[in-house]
Amino acid sequence: MAAALRQITEDDLEMIMNWRMSETVTKFMNTNPKLTLEGQKKWLASLEKNDKARNWMIEVDGNPAGVISLIDVDWENGNTSWGYYIGEEKLRSLKLAISLEMSLYDYCFDILGFKEIHNEVFKLNEGVWKLHIACGNRIVKEVQGEVAKEGVSYDVVHLSIERDEWFELRKNKKYEKIHFDIFQDKIGGMTPHHLGVAVADIKKSIMGFRGLGWIWDGEIIDDSSRGVRLAFLNRYDSDEVLELVSPVNEKSPVSHTLNTMRNVATPYHICYEVSDIEKTIEILKGRRYTLTDKPKPAVAFNDRRVAFMLSRDAGLIELLEEEKK
Repeated sequence: MAAALRQITEDDLEMIMNWRMSETVTKFMNTNPKLTLEGQKKWLASLEKNDKARNWMIEVDGNPAGVISLIDVDWENGNTSWGYYIGEEKLRSLKLAISLEMSLYDYCFDILGFKEIHNEVFKLNEGVWKLHIACGNRIVKEVQGEVAKEGVSYDVVHLSIERDEWFELRKNKKYEKIHFDIFQDKIGGMTPHHLGVAVADIKKSIMGFRGLGWIWDGEIIDDSSRGVRLAFLNRYDSDEVLELVSPVNEKSPVSHTLNTMRNVATPYHICYEVSDIEKTIEILKGRRYTLTDKPKPAVAFNDRRVAFMLSRDAGLIELLEEEKK
């Protein structure tokens, strides 16, 4: 079994519609919908504007198999609900179910930085909620008659798993990793820290930026290991930070940039503070970033490690290891 995920396209809609209305799927869902292709097209169009949900097409050995979704995504508080179904009965397997569930947890906790994930399962669907428990979930509550459809009431089991619980559990779990990271979502624990500006003469540039309302902290830092001199400036009315970066010689990493710009000061990189520098590098490599400078201590940040990565679309970025508390 080779499982993969991709975005849903218009060509998938009739197949998804038929899956969702099939008895083997709807018997475990909250509704028995009567769908139309036109309604499906409207649903697909709405996904582009809906930041509270994520939907993937599941493929097995290159064949469409089902849909997996995040629902009610709360980006601010770091939690979401999720669910899935395999519409093609011949492609259902325990191995696939385990790989999807555990890989989803990796995505939500490692990449999105979420704190907790929830799901709800009909109590009569005993195999599924017991599988969730085996994958690290705990039962939060059981609600009798929570869902009513076509005159029948169904008891619902509510389950949840937290990030720390999953990190501890997965140390002893083996599963096929399935790649969920296709939407370029913000990486959890990654926040903008400063903008780096390449400058030819750091003292002159300090004066120039001070004239634009920036406040210099009074220090010029020599980072001989990287061949640069640095100065930091702040805005008195915001948290914005500029790092001026000037070369100490022609071998400095900023020399080529300045030569190209004929020594005109120019934006050079954006720095992001990250909670886990190795994990962030791994994620960004998956997004086709190239590691140009491995993590190593930086004198400008009290020997916190920094790394540099390059993207054709986003340019040069610096990753600054979060200060240990």
